[in-house]
Amino acid sequence: DRIRNLRITENPIVPAEDFLGANPGLKIKDFVDRNLFNFSGEVTHIKLLVNEEMTDVLVDTFGTNFTVEKQTEGKLIVRTTVSSGWGLMAWLLQNGEFVQILEPQSVRDEFIQYLDKIRSQYQSANTEEL
Repeated sequence: DRIRNLRITENPIVPAEDFLGANPGLKIKDFVDRNLFNFSGEVTHIKLLVNEEMTDVLVDTFGTNFTVEKQTEGKLIVRTTVSSGWGLMAWLLQNGEFVQILEPQSVRDEFIQYLDKIRSQYQSANTEEL
């Protein structure tokens, strides 16, 4: 959906193994699992506090690329590896009332800044002028 100026060339098809080495399917799967909504970023190990009814969402999002560290009172402490950035922020917004970032603090701070930016947009908007 973002391809521009597509054209057919005379360049031969190159096998994925030539680019990615052995087991390219696994490497591609790891990339897709880690990059939420196909937005890449810095690979980050995160720890989340999640409502236990989010189990299906976790599997849909991360596949088997997460571990449940602890379970208490309807909550799960989950660890996973994702790419930080816009994809993660969008996923957190989508599931915000059911998920809390525990670690790392830098991702918590980034999400808080993102929320503050959104909040300020609504606080300062005068919709009557639009």
